[in-house]
Formats: sequence, C-alpha cells, structure tokens
Amino acid sequence: MGTERDVELASAMYKLVIDAIEFYTHKYVKEHSVGIRSHTQSLKDDYTTAFMDGLERKFEEQIKVQEWGLVLVVPKEVEEEYERTVSGYLSYNIPSLESQETYKQGYEDGNKIDYKKETIS
Repeated sequence: MGTERDVELASAMYKLVIDAIEFYTHKYVKEHSVGIRSHTQSLKDDYTTAFMDGLERKFEEQIKVQEWGLVLVVPKEVEEEYERTVSGYLSYNIPSLESQETYKQGYEDGNKIDYKKETIS
C-alpha cells in the first residue's frame, strides 16, 4: 500500500528478494542435502530464515550509512488509508532452527547480497 511509484518499487524489490532467496536456497540445499526429505526441508527453513535476517541486517546498515531514513517517510494519506483498510496483525510461524551452520551461511549470504538481478543469474 502506498503511492503508485512506491508500490512499483516495493514490488520490484520484493520479487528480487524472492528470486534471490530461491536461488541461494536451492544452491545451498543442492550442496548440503543428504537426500532425506525432512532434512532437506529443515535446511530450506533454516537457510531461508537466516537469509531474511541477513537481508534485514544489511538494510538496517544501509539506512544508517546512506541516511535513507528520510526516504522512508510514509506519506500521511498512505498512513490514513492503511489505518482505514488494515485491521489486526498478520501472523506467521517461524520454524525452529535445527542447524546453526545452515543459519550462519544463510545469514552471511543474505547480508552480502547487492540487490542486483545479476547476482542471482
């Protein structure tokens, strides 16, 4: 929800992040899977959670270093529309962490991504 330009940018970034998560998760699982379905799913869960944590950390660092805080101001009309439209909280379950090594690698990969499509090609 937001101005048309902001929604387009957010959508493009969201798609890039999804592509990056799929690319890096597939690569990691291919290198570390032992062929047991439950183990593979555990690897995917741990790696994906860590990758998103790494992305969040990188984004927070960029805001501090590049002073993007001013860019992230939500227009008043968007805030008002959000309040009228959205009620309650979204919830989701985060799987338990089964592998510290998988989490570590996912976090590092998420934290070093450069937000360019070429990195996942």
